[in-house]
Amino acid sequence: SEPFLRAICANPADDLPRLVYADWLDEHGDTDRAEFIRCQIAGVADDSNKLPAWFRARALYQQHVAKWRAELPRLPEVSWSDFERGFV
Repeated sequence: SEPFLRAICANPADDLPRLVYADWLDEHGDTDRAEFIRCQIAGVADDSNKLPAWFRARALYQQHVAKWRAELPRLPEVSWSDFERGFV
Protein backbone atom coordinates (compact mmCIF):
# COMPACT_ATOMS: atom_id res chain seq x y z
CA SER A 1 0.00 0.00 0.00
CA GLU A 2 2.95 2.35 0.47
CA PRO A 3 3.36 3.12 -3.28
CA PHE A 4 -0.30 4.20 -3.40
CA LEU A 5 0.12 6.46 -0.40
CA ARG A 6 3.24 8.02 -1.93
CA ALA A 7 1.31 8.70 -5.15
CA ILE A 8 -1.49 10.33 -3.17
CA CYS A 9 0.97 12.52 -1.26
CA ALA A 10 2.78 13.46 -4.46
CA ASN A 11 -0.48 14.57 -6.12
CA PRO A 12 -2.87 15.63 -3.34
CA ALA A 13 -5.31 17.38 -5.69
CA ASP A 14 -5.65 14.35 -8.00
CA ASP A 15 -8.41 11.89 -7.08
CA LEU A 16 -7.20 9.15 -9.42
CA PRO A 17 -4.50 7.79 -7.04
CA ARG A 18 -7.08 7.82 -4.25
CA LEU A 19 -9.53 5.83 -6.36
CA VAL A 20 -6.84 3.35 -7.39
CA TYR A 21 -6.00 2.90 -3.72
CA ALA A 22 -9.70 2.33 -2.99
CA ASP A 23 -9.70 -0.46 -5.60
CA TRP A 24 -6.63 -1.96 -3.91
CA LEU A 25 -8.38 -1.81 -0.53
CA ASP A 26 -11.38 -3.64 -2.01
CA GLU A 27 -9.09 -6.35 -3.36
CA HIS A 28 -7.49 -6.72 0.08
CA GLY A 29 -10.68 -6.96 2.13
CA ASP A 30 -11.05 -3.40 3.43
CA THR A 31 -14.28 -2.67 1.61
CA ASP A 32 -15.63 -0.12 4.09
CA ARG A 33 -12.51 2.03 3.84
CA ALA A 34 -12.62 1.76 0.04
CA GLU A 35 -16.27 2.81 -0.01
CA PHE A 36 -15.51 5.68 2.39
CA ILE A 37 -12.83 7.05 0.05
CA ARG A 38 -15.14 6.81 -2.96
CA CYS A 39 -18.06 8.37 -1.10
CA GLN A 40 -16.00 11.26 0.23
CA ILE A 41 -14.74 11.96 -3.30
CA ALA A 42 -18.27 11.73 -4.71
CA GLY A 43 -19.53 13.91 -1.85
CA VAL A 44 -17.52 16.85 -3.14
CA ALA A 45 -18.49 16.26 -6.77
CA ASP A 46 -20.98 18.49 -8.54
CA ASP A 47 -23.60 15.92 -9.50
CA SER A 48 -26.76 14.21 -8.30
CA ASN A 49 -24.86 11.58 -6.25
CA LYS A 50 -23.34 14.21 -3.97
CA LEU A 51 -25.83 14.10 -1.10
CA PRO A 52 -26.32 10.30 -0.86
CA ALA A 53 -22.55 9.82 -1.05
CA TRP A 54 -21.99 12.41 1.68
CA PHE A 55 -24.47 10.67 4.01
CA ARG A 56 -22.94 7.24 3.35
CA ALA A 57 -19.43 8.60 3.97
CA ARG A 58 -20.65 10.09 7.25
CA ALA A 59 -22.15 6.76 8.35
CA LEU A 60 -18.94 4.88 7.51
CA TYR A 61 -16.89 7.53 9.29
CA GLN A 62 -18.95 7.25 12.47
CA GLN A 63 -18.67 3.46 12.38
CA HIS A 64 -14.89 3.32 11.82
CA VAL A 65 -13.36 6.62 12.94
CA ALA A 66 -11.84 5.23 16.14
CA LYS A 67 -10.10 2.40 14.27
CA TRP A 68 -8.91 4.60 11.40
CA ARG A 69 -7.56 7.26 13.76
CA ALA A 70 -5.79 4.59 15.86
CA GLU A 71 -3.95 3.48 12.70
CA LEU A 72 -2.39 6.93 12.21
CA PRO A 73 1.21 7.18 13.38
CA ARG A 74 1.82 9.09 16.56
CA LEU A 75 4.28 11.84 15.72
CA PRO A 76 5.50 14.59 18.03
CA GLU A 77 3.74 17.88 17.43
CA VAL A 78 1.53 16.47 14.66
CA SER A 79 -2.19 16.96 15.00
CA TRP A 80 -4.13 15.02 12.38
CA SER A 81 -6.99 16.93 10.78
CA ASP A 82 -10.34 15.62 9.60
CA PHE A 83 -10.68 13.16 6.77
CA GLU A 84 -11.00 14.82 3.37
CA ARG A 85 -11.51 12.85 0.17
CA GLY A 86 -10.73 9.71 2.18
CA PHE A 87 -7.54 10.81 3.92
CA VAL A 88 -6.42 13.01 6.82
